Amino acid sequence: MYLSYKRLSFVILLVAGAVILCSRCMQPGPGESGDPRGAGYAGMTVCLGCHKDIGSSYLHAAHALTSRVADGNAVAGPFTSPGNEFVYGPGRKVVLERRDSGLFQVAVTAYGQEAHRFDIAVGSGRKAQTYLYWKGDGVFQLPVSYFLTEHSWANSPHYPVDSIWFGRAVDVGCFECHSSFIGTKPMIHTDAFHGTPQYDRARIVYGIDCERCHGPGALHAAWQADHREDVTARYIVRFSALSRQQRLDVCAECHSGAHSGQLRSVFYFKPGDTLTNYFFADPRMVKGPENTDVHGNQYELLVASKCFLRSKTLECGSCHNPHVKERDSLTVFATRCMNCHGGGDMVGMHAGVGASGGARGVSTAGGGRGAGVVVDKQFLIDNCIDCHMPARASGAITMLTQGQRDPVADLVRSHYITIYPEETKKKMAVLSRH
Repeated sequence: MYLSYKRLSFVILLVAGAVILCSRCMQPGPGESGDPRGAGYAGMTVCLGCHKDIGSSYLHAAHALTSRVADGNAVAGPFTSPGNEFVYGPGRKVVLERRDSGLFQVAVTAYGQEAHRFDIAVGSGRKAQTYLYWKGDGVFQLPVSYFLTEHSWANSPHYPVDSIWFGRAVDVGCFECHSSFIGTKPMIHTDAFHGTPQYDRARIVYGIDCERCHGPGALHAAWQADHREDVTARYIVRFSALSRQQRLDVCAECHSGAHSGQLRSVFYFKPGDTLTNYFFADPRMVKGPENTDVHGNQYELLVASKCFLRSKTLECGSCHNPHVKERDSLTVFATRCMNCHGGGDMVGMHAGVGASGGARGVSTAGGGRGAGVVVDKQFLIDNCIDCHMPARASGAITMLTQGQRDPVADLVRSHYITIYPEETKKKMAVLSRH
């Protein structure tokens, strides 16, 4: 009997110990403040507590705004007549309405009306926006987008031009590059090969937040909160410690085209990881820089450029500061070009780039290799981006605005840095008129 009680006591202690251990494992760890990504993530609000200035600046930059709740502050287009309609044809139109319960796209046809709410806005609001709506646990694209450069509502990319359709399901790949996370649920299959992706609307992190690029920050935030005198960044990835390829991989998560050979969701990529462990390049998709679409393929275009191939240090951060809204500041980017190109004979290298003449900013050079127009150095600096990285039409993002027969392509600046003779001619033509 004594042995039985002893054994029973041992079992009770063992079970109690296991319960205590499990309860500790299940307790919220540092940073588990409801972030949908789980343990280790603090959330952007925590980051802003210490990094207020840089964080406040970042909130207005393109990456942070690439997806948002589609409220009146996020959606760019008008909702008052006469600019709140997109007409597909006689008796077929979509009316953009503002209601008490939100913003809606309302299809009006001879068969009646069909209305769906703007739930998610995709796009930073600089060039174009498209919009998504929830239907159950599925997410679908709305038929009408907004083209900011044309100041017009437009048919959503690759949608029918003569009929209204609300049925395009949104794949997780769209969220992987236009958000920081979304929880997924089992797909609803329509047959053995097709289905509708399902999501958890309570587990979504809009935009590209701090931890998407810098990695989980809960331990970092907890340490720094308790050790404010320690100015060394602890328990967070420091970009200066990453190799060139590792820094490139952080950007290439999203800026390297569609991930056709995906091995694992890039939502789980962290700085310092090897991107090829998440997806591989399909050799059948290699097109060469001249035939690669400018939308979303900045990495492929950059690494094919002579500037990149001849440099041991050039990477995305050499030219871009993602924490600041500076996309329209070509002078700023040109100044960064000069970090590498400012020391040589720029004028001599550009001898004879245009037709001869005595226009402002040019002088006539006589004879030999230098014959033709020689432009001054400041002109070259001011125009190096437009000449060597021109805005090109994207075949992937086109929109049909009201009254047009042919879609308008979105213009995206090429990251294939090279000589574009046609762009040089345009610049010289403008110069000759002054």
